Amino acid sequence: MAVYGGLLLYILSPYLGALVWPVRVYALVISVMLLLALYVHVSYHNRASMLLALGACFFIISDSVLAINKFYAAFPFAGVVVMSTYGVAQAFIVSGALRLPIKE
Repeated sequence: MAVYGGLLLYILSPYLGALVWPVRVYALVISVMLLLALYVHVSYHNRASMLLALGACFFIISDSVLAINKFYAAFPFAGVVVMSTYGVAQAFIVSGALRLPIKE
């Protein structure tokens, strides 16, 4: 995740202008979100945790495509890709969260 995030930020940074630090902070936050989702999957190792981890992965894909399209190079159907991956991400995250057993 660190390599992927670092590479994406390296590519995008020259085009971010005044948004360079907010984008870096946001990238850190969603990277931590993915790492926590993967940790939950390793801890529970069930269908619910798998859905959470997949949802987090689709969320990263959605935001990566959005950032590339917005700051680096616009491409056809980017909006469709962003919204479809975002929708899948949210569906997986919600489905996983609703199925996840609570440990006490």
